[in-house]
Amino acid sequence: MKQFVSLTISIFLALFIAFVLREDSLENAERTAHLQQLIVEAKPYADRIEQINDDLRSKEYEIYVQDERTEFVLGFVPTAVEDMAVIEELFSEADYRPVILLDCSQEYETLLALLEEAEQGRYELALAGMVLDREVLQTADKLRREIAERGLADSVPFLLRNSCDTSEGRKELLEHQFDHFMFYSDTYDESGLLQGKYPYMPYIMIQNKLSPAEYISVVAPGPKKLMITYRFQDLYDGVISVDTISLTLEIMEAYREKGSICYSSMQDAFDSICYSALSIADKETAFLPYKEAQEEQIRIIEENIRGIYSRCNEYQRSEFMLGLEYYCGDIMRAMRNWHETYVAPLFIREEDWEKEEYVDSYETVGETTGDGVYDYCPPGDQREKERREYDI
Repeated sequence: MKQFVSLTISIFLALFIAFVLREDSLENAERTAHLQQLIVEAKPYADRIEQINDDLRSKEYEIYVQDERTEFVLGFVPTAVEDMAVIEELFSEADYRPVILLDCSQEYETLLALLEEAEQGRYELALAGMVLDREVLQTADKLRREIAERGLADSVPFLLRNSCDTSEGRKELLEHQFDHFMFYSDTYDESGLLQGKYPYMPYIMIQNKLSPAEYISVVAPGPKKLMITYRFQDLYDGVISVDTISLTLEIMEAYREKGSICYSSMQDAFDSICYSALSIADKETAFLPYKEAQEEQIRIIEENIRGIYSRCNEYQRSEFMLGLEYYCGDIMRAMRNWHETYVAPLFIREEDWEKEEYVDSYETVGETTGDGVYDYCPPGDQREKERREYDI
């Protein structure tokens, strides 16, 4: 009789332990799934914080270290609307857009038609003077107002051809309130501020005096900003060909892949010239408001992340398991450890362990997942809540 009673009690305890362990395992799995869902929800916010921090580190690095690459801006001087189709074909697969230089010595109606095409193709715009006289300056003023009225640019740079680049020519451009310039330079690296406040960068015009390879080998080394321009009039006159342009672009792409040059938008190049002219103290002062604004954005995003993880205690355990955990906590922990150490490995494949999906929901769930996502659910808060509910 005693053996029968002992056997019955043993079987009952074994079944009870198996039931408790199964319920505990199921609740752990549900709680882990709940936490994983919170991680997925918070990850875009954490990724955004990482992007902001990367941007801040990059901009702070630029204060003290000069970029050693050559920044190229590509420009074309079309003479007719048909030229825009050639430009579009040349850059149909490129990840950057060239600048359209409107030669103000042309008829105003032609320039308006070119402006329409450039606007539809989302090209940057600049004005050019292949000659410089009163009529050209008047056309430039009208065209600049037209560009401003269309909302295409607040400030329109002006390219002054080498034959017109005199102190008198520069003075006339300043009198007409132009404030960004491209000047020809034999040394390819003369960029800076005209009269201490008007940014300018050098340009070269690709012709057949040098082969494209010779041009690029000359201009590639060293930190500089440079515009490379092509005139379609030279194309029609036989000075250059479409093959010349294509070959130049191929050679530049080879340098780009090596990391010695990069393409830049015209606006970014001018911003960089202005920035380079500042002292380190001025750069730090200019960087501070931007840094504070970005840090405030990080603070707001972190609040969103905390709001997401504040829901880690939304998962409700069964009343039975809460009571059992409270009254038999030590026994439950011992049973759980025994189950995870000796029983669970028998039913979990090795590849599943490598996924790290099995997390003890009653311990701290890591300070971080390693990818910037804070995966922390304070166990004390949940456990204290459970104890208060069953306090007697």
